[in-house]
Amino acid sequence: MIEIPLDRESSQALYRQIASHLSLMITHGAFPGGHRLPGARSLARFLGVSRITVEQSYALLESAGMLRIEGRSGAFVIPPSGACASREEFLPHVDMASGLPSPGLVPGGQIGKLCRDLFTAAGEDALLGSPLVGDTGLRHALVRHAATRGIPARWEDVVVVSGAQEGLYLAVATLAAQGVRKIWVESFTYPRIFGLARSLGIGVGLLPMEERILGEALTRVRQGEVLYLIPSFQNPTGRTLSLRLREQVLAAAVERRFWIIEDDAYGELRYGETSVPALKAMAERERILYLGSFSQLLFPGLRLGYVLVPREILSSFCAAKEQISGATSSLVQHLVRGFIEEGRLEESLSAARTLMAQRMRHLGEELRRMLPGWHFEQPMGGIYLWLHTPGVTGSKLAAAARRKGVLVSAGGAFTFPEDDAVETLRLSVSCEGPEGIREAVGILAEIRRLGT
Repeated sequence: MIEIPLDRESSQALYRQIASHLSLMITHGAFPGGHRLPGARSLARFLGVSRITVEQSYALLESAGMLRIEGRSGAFVIPPSGACASREEFLPHVDMASGLPSPGLVPGGQIGKLCRDLFTAAGEDALLGSPLVGDTGLRHALVRHAATRGIPARWEDVVVVSGAQEGLYLAVATLAAQGVRKIWVESFTYPRIFGLARSLGIGVGLLPMEERILGEALTRVRQGEVLYLIPSFQNPTGRTLSLRLREQVLAAAVERRFWIIEDDAYGELRYGETSVPALKAMAERERILYLGSFSQLLFPGLRLGYVLVPREILSSFCAAKEQISGATSSLVQHLVRGFIEEGRLEESLSAARTLMAQRMRHLGEELRRMLPGWHFEQPMGGIYLWLHTPGVTGSKLAAAARRKGVLVSAGGAFTFPEDDAVETLRLSVSCEGPEGIREAVGILAEIRRLGT
């Protein structure tokens, strides 16, 4: 039933009051297109009015083009004309823009079984709160998992967070509380870092992407500042920093005593032949806050990540977490702990690596075949490929592709300020298999041929 405020003292007829309120709910989207409204008799009884009153209100909405009345089947909402104005909303989309996983990657069945087993074993204890820093068993499990990245972490340094985004926010907020007033990022990077820094009153400095120039530009980063890096399979470019440059970064951090936030959200997804260690796995790692998350590609809805926090700022980090967000869901922590301890995480990551490698290889082949002259560097892992589109901007290409049902990301969205003149696209393989990839590249080739 629907609660509808009725003024029985008003001069406006009750059926018009009902129609007016339902009209608002339809135009605001509370009732989507195709939604079936309650039967006239039932709604009338619920509101304390006559059935004819409700039928009159439905008839009024039908004449206004907002309802479709199908005899005994009932009254169904017609989407407002504004919602139909853009035909592209109803096109089948090929998603090569988001980092969301395709359905086959999400281990839903395994998570469901873990849920049942968890409640059988732990009962209501699984719903009780956990310590602010996270469940102790999960922290131990995460340290063992981090060891697969070569990281010699202590379980006491692990703080469980509600996703990598919360971990990044807490890392920057903690350093801001320590007096940091500037964060350095690469000229193309994860775009939410810009708004995050601004919200905390921190200035942003841009460093070049090219390895040779980036190494030299590290001299700009001063004591007490912070460098934010995605060194492995970077978002958006898919680029991986060489071992030599990683050593330069760490040496510079030690020499000038600046902090490093290492975002390793996709570091688990290496499928290239060459292994490059996480910064946190190397010597001189004491000034690194390491952000780990395997939930992005496997179960993003669970929202779980972890941060390895240097001892000297651990208490400040925990104070920020207590003030901003509090403890992470204990139910989610129990599920992920079970997932790791049963060996399911490594199985799922291995399957994801294999699938992403196949898709990325296929994407490279299709680009070389259908878009010669638009160059790219084949990623060594992760889910993103950075496509250079000489002669046409990424923003124009993304808009034209969207009109044809393909979602891609304009390269200019990943710099500060956004630059519509950048001639690049970011393509993601997390969502689409060979058929979707081939269709997307074909659409881009058609757009290039016909002009935007």
